[in-house]
Amino acid sequence: NKLAFTAAASVAECPGVQYNPLFIHGNCGLGKTHLLQGLCRKFIEHHPTKRWMYLTGEDFTNEFLACLRANKLDTFRRKVRDLDLLVIDDVHFLGGKKATQEEFLHTFNAIEAMGRQVVMASDNHPKMIEEFGESLINRFVSGMVVRIDPPNFATRSEILRAISERNGLNLSEEVIGWVARRVTQNVRELEGAVTRIAAHVQLGGEPADVSVAQQALGDLDRQLVAPVKPENILQSVCTYFGLEHKDLMSGRRQRTISLARSVAMYLVRRTAKLSFPEIGHRMGKRNHSTVISACRRIERAVQQNEQLLWSSAVGERTEEASELLQRLEEHSRALS
Repeated sequence: NKLAFTAAASVAECPGVQYNPLFIHGNCGLGKTHLLQGLCRKFIEHHPTKRWMYLTGEDFTNEFLACLRANKLDTFRRKVRDLDLLVIDDVHFLGGKKATQEEFLHTFNAIEAMGRQVVMASDNHPKMIEEFGESLINRFVSGMVVRIDPPNFATRSEILRAISERNGLNLSEEVIGWVARRVTQNVRELEGAVTRIAAHVQLGGEPADVSVAQQALGDLDRQLVAPVKPENILQSVCTYFGLEHKDLMSGRRQRTISLARSVAMYLVRRTAKLSFPEIGHRMGKRNHSTVISACRRIERAVQQNEQLLWSSAVGERTEEASELLQRLEEHSRALS
């Protein structure tokens, strides 16, 4: 996650210069809010006389609607636009709120036009946020979009040691390794895992060994292997690539459609556990050999760490194959 921290530090020191807007996304519990608050503290250190504001998407919405009802929009606009730095956490809260989105777009444009900085955070990539207007999405991706990833195995192990020590729970390296291999998404889940193990230890009076951890967290393995609904995968792929369902089912070979179709086939095969003929039937009644070729294409891209290239409303886009697949799988599982 070095890129996210580097971008945040750069913005705090030199706002409105290099990464504007800065859009940070990642799953819940990965520290996005902590990073934004740290950015604000550093901004104050570097620029003690400049104006800044930190709001959640809900704060922005509530204040906008309150001023709209009270006929005090000018007051609201002066408050949120006359700034050197505007930070909006949980910006996905604006999804489906057309009037608020329009106001935020004008706010965004006004601040950027003055060469000042906008920073946002969300659980999802801008293209994956439900019910967001295309013009707003295009503005979000026009700057720096950076992802905060879940902690790796070594980091998860260190976090588990710290949490267990804080809770007075003596976990062996074997137990820590067992938990770290299964609880992979965020710090909150790691804290929850330790809490559940501690409860089993206290109630059962047994040592905190692997068997106790298995009893406490027995549902995790079932969750990890649960298949994803194919329709959720197709929905996620269409949302991310800016396509319609009929595009994936069609015979069109335009680069973006062809890539999206191959990605969808690969994910359905990997996470929905369907056979090649079943996937071909669902994807426009294609021959199973077509599905095999598409899956091999994506598998090869993952193994060779290829950058996938496609076209979007704001121009050419690239992303590493493995990161793209992880993002789409997470979004598809969230829809289940």
